[in-house]
Amino acid sequence: MSAESDFSAEEMRVLRPLFLSSSDGYLKEIRRILALAAKRGALAADTLQTLHRAIHSLKGSAFQIGLAPIGDVAKVMEQVVLGLQVAGDGDPRVWTAALERGVAQLEANYEALRTEAELPPPDPALLAQLTQLAADLDAQGGGQEAVGS
Repeated sequence: MSAESDFSAEEMRVLRPLFLSSSDGYLKEIRRILALAAKRGALAADTLQTLHRAIHSLKGSAFQIGLAPIGDVAKVMEQVVLGLQVAGDGDPRVWTAALERGVAQLEANYEALRTEAELPPPDPALLAQLTQLAADLDAQGGGQEAVGS
């Protein structure tokens, strides 16, 4: 699973399906909102807040049971969304593509969990891209903190 997990293999066998069933809704909500953004080209503030909550909850659930590869991707995705809340939507093509790459990484991790395989580490290029995008958005927003962060 993860070298950072404080749980035994037996505990992880119990926690893995619980994580999948409880967090699958978050992943579906993230996908739904990204599809909406791709279609509309912009998102309302309340929709960005819903996206933030879904990613934040997924991140917390993953880190809580030591699934760092999932938590690490969700963490940088969350930073992008927080930047969007402050700076505005920017170019939706850029951030939706980046977040969709994050979702693809999360889906690969979910598949590994379902088959009890080792979680693939986050793609360093993806993490770098999302981190840079979050920094760019933060700079556009003047370093303000997003509401609800």
